[in-house]
Amino acid sequence: MYRKKDYPGMQKSPAFCIMKKLSGAAVKYYCHIWAALFGLGLFFGTRVREDNISIPGHVQYMVIALMFLILGGSLFVHIKSNRNNDAKSRGRELLLLVVIPAIIFLICGYLIKTSGEKPSYIIKNTPASISGDIHMRGRVSSHPEMIYGSIYMDMVLESSGHEALKGGDTISVIIKRPEYKEIFRDDILDIVGEIKVRKDRLVLEAWSVENIPFADRDLKNITFRLRQSFFRCISGAFSHYLRSEDSALAHALILGDRRYLSDNQYGLFRQSGTAHLIAISGMHISFLAAIIFLMLEKIFRRPILLLLLAAILLFYNFILGPAASVMRATIWILGSTAAASWKRKSRPSYMLCLSFIFILVLQPDMVEQAGFWLSFSAMAGIVFIRPVIRMSFKAINIPSVFLDNHMISTLLMTFCIQLSCGPLVLYYFGTLPLISPISNLVILPFFYTLILLLFIASAVCIIWPPAGGALLYLAPFIIRPLCAIAGFFSHPRFLSVDMESIQQGKLFIYYFTILAVLSIIKILTAKRFDF
Repeated sequence: MYRKKDYPGMQKSPAFCIMKKLSGAAVKYYCHIWAALFGLGLFFGTRVREDNISIPGHVQYMVIALMFLILGGSLFVHIKSNRNNDAKSRGRELLLLVVIPAIIFLICGYLIKTSGEKPSYIIKNTPASISGDIHMRGRVSSHPEMIYGSIYMDMVLESSGHEALKGGDTISVIIKRPEYKEIFRDDILDIVGEIKVRKDRLVLEAWSVENIPFADRDLKNITFRLRQSFFRCISGAFSHYLRSEDSALAHALILGDRRYLSDNQYGLFRQSGTAHLIAISGMHISFLAAIIFLMLEKIFRRPILLLLLAAILLFYNFILGPAASVMRATIWILGSTAAASWKRKSRPSYMLCLSFIFILVLQPDMVEQAGFWLSFSAMAGIVFIRPVIRMSFKAINIPSVFLDNHMISTLLMTFCIQLSCGPLVLYYFGTLPLISPISNLVILPFFYTLILLLFIASAVCIIWPPAGGALLYLAPFIIRPLCAIAGFFSHPRFLSVDMESIQQGKLFIYYFTILAVLSIIKILTAKRFDF
């Protein structure tokens, strides 16, 4: 077997240098490779899954557990290694930190996606409707919406009278009778109706609905009843102390419940490019974390403060229910805070990739939600695109003082977000306001003031509702100018890009082009491949 030292010229060849640089880049960006391979596994699990492939549930959980064990071992070896520069150490690091975990993530992404889905034969072999009434019992898992006289909601089943569904499955429910309006999330319902298939999904059209009292001895139901109590306490305060339009906006900003917003009210924010402000996002979670730090930093030590922050943010996640942007921001903030407490440097790109993996492990169905992709694409613009553009400006001798100016920095950040998630906004909603960088810059002071007031009022309402209501009387003085700004920038005189439909292939070409351009800019400015 030949040794490298017999061929010193090989180590100076361009091909060898390129491979050496690429392997070093793979180790440096291992988290990005993990996320990319995990996403590819999800894609395979969604698109290329065959009906005759059946993997037992315990095998899937074993592979997922094995994934985390190997990842933990890989990171431990990476941290504890002496990081020698010899070829053997580099090869071991590449294998343990990149190659093996990437393969496991690919397999795990496939298994996670297929584990939460029903076999397609259930949908294919189920007739368009099943004659006869079917009895089901379950918990309402979404906020019920009244649309054209019918109530639409999702329900997690406890028991089912249909062979295609079992306890723990989620089904969409339509209640045709308009008199059933007093239904809330986390209610336990007994429903009799008819199973139908709509767009390859099983839907229950209900004829009879009965609200069942919570079982006091059931810990799971007690937990959901507690959540419902907190939610209805805050919601009731908003409805009692604010007029209907202001209450609808407060519900959307604090509780993530947008069903009370009128089409006209939501249209103003959508047409002005500020609709993301009325959806619970990372901005809300970051601001809430900042409030907690300012109030408690001088009272508690850092470890206790971290535990309190985690408890409050996780409780807020529980009140809101699963939402991609909220979960991502929570993971990001807790990870960054923990890293700062341990005097470790937090890498935003790593946190973004790890939160991408962690959220989809917990909720694989989020990969099909618009909010998931819009949230992560917006953060990708901040984490990946913004630093490259700043690097380009510095390369042409634009001073850092100018780029660090608050107004310029906000405009640059908004532009990067639009660059990264603009095509997705067109894909999901068909319109993209070009005035959004300016409208966001103007509306943000009022937005942060309003959610600060609403957060404090909500917390006080839980303890003493009249005191919280007194604070809510101040909200209209902030809501009025906020809505006026959204109304001003929603005028048709401001240009917008309208597109009825964008094919997924075009989205892929766009983002691949963005990635290629950013890579070229980064290589040229950093001179990474100067051979």
